[in-house]
Amino acid sequence: SSINNLGTLLYAKGDLDGAEALLREALEGCRETLGDQHPDTLFSISNLGALLSAKGDLDGAEALLCEALEGRRATLGDRHPDTLTSINNLGELLQNKGDLDGAEALYREALGGGRETLGDRHPHTLTVIHNLGMLLEDKGDLDGAEALYREALKGCRETLGDRHLLTLTLSNNLGELLRERGDLDSAEPLHREALEGRREALGDRQPDTLISISNLGLLLHNKGDLDGAEPFCREALEGKRQTLGDRHVATLTTPTFSARRGNCTPRGGRWAMRQGLRERQSERTTHRLSSSQPRRHALLSRLEKLIRTP
Repeated sequence: SSINNLGTLLYAKGDLDGAEALLREALEGCRETLGDQHPDTLFSISNLGALLSAKGDLDGAEALLCEALEGRRATLGDRHPDTLTSINNLGELLQNKGDLDGAEALYREALGGGRETLGDRHPHTLTVIHNLGMLLEDKGDLDGAEALYREALKGCRETLGDRHLLTLTLSNNLGELLRERGDLDSAEPLHREALEGRREALGDRQPDTLISISNLGLLLHNKGDLDGAEPFCREALEGKRQTLGDRHVATLTTPTFSARRGNCTPRGGRWAMRQGLRERQSERTTHRLSSSQPRRHALLSRLEKLIRTP
């Protein structure tokens, strides 16, 4: 509907309050005219859940995403692409709430269904492989996470291309995992690939590009290349000051370089830095909000669109 379309446009532009009002209006209209179980109503429920998740209202988002999933299981079955999307979406939300076991069960269900009904190389399947990899990394299963990252990255290269944003995210995240495991030589080309692709596609000041700049600077520092690391650390900090402000958490946790000490460290501590540099790709790929979105949320919520048009 026009109301939903405008709401998703405002969401993509960052006007979350304006988007929420419109998405609530669209959902109310769908409930009144179509009923709670109509596909368009369930679609609107999922959209509003995605928005609330983006605003940090995880409890409100969970109630809506659960309703969307229950409705789709009842009306479409467990293996329908829209149902698989809802399973994945709820898994992402539970992961963000810290319920890793609950999230893992949902991701594994979504992945099994995706492999069975859509194939191993469908964008939905590749997204869930990536999300499950991130969850296993959160749980400390680095071998399991690495295997999934590699599978998803290979699939994305073959089906989406080397410069697709999902491919670049996987390059970044696999590079970070390898860096943390001490395989710096293997991590470096992945970080350079992610950074080069993002500069081309997103520009130098887009948040994902700044993440890649920070990551490459940190990697070079870990390798002992202090002269090479310094310009990346400085560029990342300057970019985050300009785009996010001096007090944003991403700015405060950006690695900073001191030539005198020869040190590149996060101002907010190592834990905060690592959390800021690892990308939650599931937040950009799970919830379908619109058929065309500006670059700022180019990967956010595109999954259902891809499943609807395999």
